[in-house]
Amino acid sequence: MTAEQPKEMEALRRWIGTWKADYLVRFPDGKVHEGTMTVLATPMAAGQGIHMDAKGEARGMEPWEAHALWGFDTESGEVHWFAVSSMGEVHDHVGVWKDEDTLELEWRGVEGSKKAVEHTTFHWKNPREVEMRTVNTMGGQQGHTIEGTWRKRE
Repeated sequence: MTAEQPKEMEALRRWIGTWKADYLVRFPDGKVHEGTMTVLATPMAAGQGIHMDAKGEARGMEPWEAHALWGFDTESGEVHWFAVSSMGEVHDHVGVWKDEDTLELEWRGVEGSKKAVEHTTFHWKNPREVEMRTVNTMGGQQGHTIEGTWRKRE
């Protein structure tokens, strides 16, 4: 039996397809790394979730890959973005739709033995372009930020 799709899951389904993203990683010491990534997002679990594979590189950093599962929990009204990366990160970001085109998620955990928070906003400018901004704090101090634009290829 397939459950009916809530509007929040329908909105997440906009990820399905192939994307290319250009991004900047800004560090508190002033260093800036330019990067690119490619992402393939496919439906899963009879359309109740999305599986995402990403590969990227940034100047001054090792190439990386990440795999993620996206879904909407109808009981809590929250979106979950569970990601595992080749950099050793395992994050369950949780958030809500602020409006029909803006999704805000947050991960809280520990990095480098310090409490860390990662706040990410995705904003759909149109069906083929998404702006992303991530702000990190560690031990209460400003960490790196990531800003980028995702463009749908197919």
